[in-house]
Amino acid sequence: MKLLAQTNQQYLLISLVALMVSSVALFLGVRSLFNAYADERLEELEAEIVAYAQTHDTLPVFFQSTSAKLLAHRVEILPSRSLQDTMLLNEFEQEEEPFRQLRFGLSVHGQPYQVDILQSAVETEDIAETVLLLNLALLAAMFLALFWAQKRMSAQLWKPFYETLDRLRGFQLNQQDPMVLPETNTDEFAELNTTLERWSEKTRQDYRALKRFTENASHEIQTPLAVIRAKLDTLLQSEGLTKEQLGHLHQTQQAAARLSRLQQNLLLLVKIENYQFQALEMVDVPGLITRKLEQLEDFIEAKNLRVQTELKPLNLPLNPFLVETLIGNLIGNAVKHNIAADGWISIQLNEKSLILRNSGLTPEVPPTELLERFRRSNIQSEGLGLGLAIVKEICEQYEWGLEIGFEDGAWETKVCF
Repeated sequence: MKLLAQTNQQYLLISLVALMVSSVALFLGVRSLFNAYADERLEELEAEIVAYAQTHDTLPVFFQSTSAKLLAHRVEILPSRSLQDTMLLNEFEQEEEPFRQLRFGLSVHGQPYQVDILQSAVETEDIAETVLLLNLALLAAMFLALFWAQKRMSAQLWKPFYETLDRLRGFQLNQQDPMVLPETNTDEFAELNTTLERWSEKTRQDYRALKRFTENASHEIQTPLAVIRAKLDTLLQSEGLTKEQLGHLHQTQQAAARLSRLQQNLLLLVKIENYQFQALEMVDVPGLITRKLEQLEDFIEAKNLRVQTELKPLNLPLNPFLVETLIGNLIGNAVKHNIAADGWISIQLNEKSLILRNSGLTPEVPPTELLERFRRSNIQSEGLGLGLAIVKEICEQYEWGLEIGFEDGAWETKVCF
């Protein structure tokens, strides 16, 4: 959830709680105010009734109505004075209505009486509810207005941040011009932009230094390796070498060839990570798979492998070298790590994925670990353990999904476009 949405959510929650609390407090305050007024009126009536009874030694005649009543009856003991809310039946509307009641004791002709004065609270309840509804409507309108204004202001205040985010999305290490972020009057965003500009420039400098290093390392390592391999070829052609000497030379030659492949693969990984293959062309993927199978035809026939393909037309804007490397590594692994007899390879291609299945030996490590560098399926494997790592880097550059698994004697590698 976005920060702005979280802020609005918290603001909404706090406002709703404040709205409910203030509305309840207003309702209770209005009721208390009306009850105080009613109590004052009842106390005035009480004083008039007491004064009349003391003067005339009888209770006054009280006009009974639906809004005010006087009830009196003899009791054994004078009741204590009390004020309370009660409900009485409205005989005209046949429903109970709220009343405010004052009860006190009074002696008439020497006899104790309980006197109840009741004042209707219907109007006060209606007024309190009306005030409550008006308050709710007013507060809701104010809340909506404030929420709308806050949303508009937040969107305006956060605009520089989103502009900075868009510039960051488009930032590339190999771009010629430095990243320039928009100016803003907000101190926090201005400080953020300044820090990001410094960081991007430092990253571009590190990238250029690493690129120069890889280029120089490639040249400096390739030249001695070429000399070593040439000298080894010359020595192997020399006369008078013993069988033991020839064995040592062959082992050295194999180590030099392995070191050369390792240097090339590591250099390729660094170049891929540094986005040095940016040129794009429309690549005929089925045609590339077919050509790669033709290149490996001798190895496929030597291992007597059955190959089945189901290739649908697919053209994608890709770097030709990267996609050729990806397909070459996948098919090369399927051939190299297949079983010795009755092996098979199945390749399926559609607009969404490339699925390659092949028979093979049970791995000694979890299949997903083979995507890491220098991880091999078994100790006896002569591979460098970099083929699938290169495939993984290419998939990450194009934001493709990569899955690998082994089940029932078969490997399955899936690339999701």
